[in-house]
Amino acid sequence: SDVYKRQVINEGILEIIDTSEEKSGTITTTEETTIKNQEGATLVISGGRIESRTTQSIYNEGEITIQGGTVSSNRYGIYSTSTGTVEVTEGTISSSYCGIYNASTGTVEVTGGTISSRGSSSSNFSSHGIYNYGEGRIEIAGGTVSGNEYGNGNGYGIYNYSRGTVEVTEGTVRGIGSSDGYGIYNGSTVTVTGGTISGNDYGIYNASTGTVEVTGGTISSSDCGIYNDGRITIGIKKDEQISQEEPYIIGKS
Repeated sequence: SDVYKRQVINEGILEIIDTSEEKSGTITTTEETTIKNQEGATLVISGGRIESRTTQSIYNEGEITIQGGTVSSNRYGIYSTSTGTVEVTEGTISSSYCGIYNASTGTVEVTGGTISSRGSSSSNFSSHGIYNYGEGRIEIAGGTVSGNEYGNGNGYGIYNYSRGTVEVTEGTVRGIGSSDGYGIYNGSTVTVTGGTISGNDYGIYNASTGTVEVTGGTISSSDCGIYNDGRITIGIKKDEQISQEEPYIIGKS
């Protein structure tokens, strides 16, 4: 028997399109997973609503492209593992705990759309827009990634745990939270060349194991723009002169 109950298992090429006039087409489950995308399979979501009222809407080991529609869950919008990859160009991915949880060695590429975690109004727990747990790569070149939009506890736009890589070239990354809000929490490697990164308490929090390079973009917080306990390089040379215009870092004055 299948311990993790799934509504749909994809081993080929699956595209989901909402053709209803009301745009109200929904695939939902009260079990563990709404869609499992197997290794070697391709899933394209262009419309409709994919939701899980328990664990994850999509469990991914293959390739996913989100170019429309809504993916929503109580825990993980998308849980990507193995060598799975995720590309988001449009659409909405949201959950209470984590919009995209990347435990794979693959890439999560965001060029548009919205990825967010809601948190909880009744419980005090951390939530994450994207949690990069393994050796995977997160590329933000557009769209919005936000952590703990409405809830209590800590909020992380992106949490880069200990072995992964994050690159931000455009787009918006923000962490809110009623306790501490982190735009990016980094324990590994982060490169910022553009975009906007903000947090209630920390724009970027670089832990002792982290390495950060910032050569562009805007990093801001009402408290601390960048907190560094590891290794960090800030600034860009233009014609062998240090630029006084970028990056732009804002903190408590």
